[in-house]
Amino acid sequence: MISFTLLQHIVLVQGILLAVSLGLFFAHGLWLAWYKRRYQLLLERAQAIIVTVGLGGTALPPTEYEWLCALPVRLQIRLFTHLAPSLSGAKKQQLTELARALGLLARAATRCRSQWWWRRLQGARLFTLLGGGEHVVPVLFLDRAALVRAQAAEWAVEHPTPAVINALLLLLGDAESLCRFAAQDALFRLGPLVAEPLIHLLGVYHRVGHLWPRRMTAGIETALEVAVGLADARFFSPALTLCHSATPDVRALAATLLGALGGREGVEVLTALLDDDVPEVRTAAARALGKLRYRPAAAALATLLRDRAWDVRREVGLALRSLGPPGLLFLHRSLQDADRFAADMARHVLDLPDMAGPKAPV
Repeated sequence: MISFTLLQHIVLVQGILLAVSLGLFFAHGLWLAWYKRRYQLLLERAQAIIVTVGLGGTALPPTEYEWLCALPVRLQIRLFTHLAPSLSGAKKQQLTELARALGLLARAATRCRSQWWWRRLQGARLFTLLGGGEHVVPVLFLDRAALVRAQAAEWAVEHPTPAVINALLLLLGDAESLCRFAAQDALFRLGPLVAEPLIHLLGVYHRVGHLWPRRMTAGIETALEVAVGLADARFFSPALTLCHSATPDVRALAATLLGALGGREGVEVLTALLDDDVPEVRTAAARALGKLRYRPAAAALATLLRDRAWDVRREVGLALRSLGPPGLLFLHRSLQDADRFAADMARHVLDLPDMAGPKAPV
């Protein structure tokens, strides 16, 4: 058993540790309060100088310039990252020139080369907000930290060189979802600029996709999602060819892309995909035909109301409903179908509330 003396010592030690912890906690709180009061005044003064003088079209007086240079780097970074998002055009350019004159962009470049990922992230963030960084940020697309790679993708929107766009396309196959989403967002924002590189990437995959590792195939699927979002007519030919891919997910996404583009040849391929062996592909093809309001496909769609996959039956039912009178006719006929799956789905779709009027068919 533990002796009473030993128990007293244990309680005493725990009490001392608790007292020290509370002391450190309160000391840290006091230090933060002092730090905030001290440096908040500096930030307010610096912001007033920049807004009223630096961005007012006149040169900073030497005394004010020297005072800004003497500010701690941490405060300079906070100041410029606070001001930059609210400025654009000539004012943004003036802020960038001031940051360059103060040496902040040079420090950002140094941070981009740091061994610490959070410093590299901070440097890339500064270049994203203030501009520049063409000589250091592209390397960060291959950074080992996902947050840094994602920040490089955000930076790319204002620097759409061919090399940067290619780096974004490669980032679509990144193992981290954060990086894939960042690359997708950047490509969406770049819009038509990425069409030709994206077409080239899809064409290369079609020719040698069977030799690519799964990671690269995942990147092609993400690239197809970008193409669906952009819906550029130049994607029509790659979409047709990728509908015959050996990878089901690629076929499904290619069908979705055709649904966004339309065209006679496209609807013929989509109708053929209704007989695909994979339910996800049949689902995508039915959804695309419904989106395009392709009425000649009504009979082929109606046969899939008996499909064993519920998702396929649901999309087929919705597609038939979107076709107007021809589709509704098949749905009403299916109410008497001996196949209970077909009858149940037809009843379910017909009981849905009225939707918007049909668009013009293809």
